[in-house]
Amino acid sequence: MFLMYVDESGDIGTENSPTNYFILSAMIFQNVITVVTQKSGKSKDQVFDWTWRGLIQRFENTIRYRNFGGPVNPDDKRDYSCRSHR
Repeated sequence: MFLMYVDESGDIGTENSPTNYFILSAMIFQNVITVVTQKSGKSKDQVFDWTWRGLIQRFENTIRYRNFGGPVNPDDKRDYSCRSHR
């Protein structure tokens, strides 16, 4: 089992926004995964969805290619429990 804490920085707004990027960072035990999305030319939904999809894809690839340190458990299963503060 992997425990992942995700935090976001910036906002998903594409008009009148003070930031150019929307950033998600995830801490998985001793590993950190960061995804940065350039917001210009994208809708709010694209910024939010693409950034989250990128983070989940990196997490899955890291598991698939066994790039996390520590023991390998062949019984590990995928189970996403996402909680949003929105």
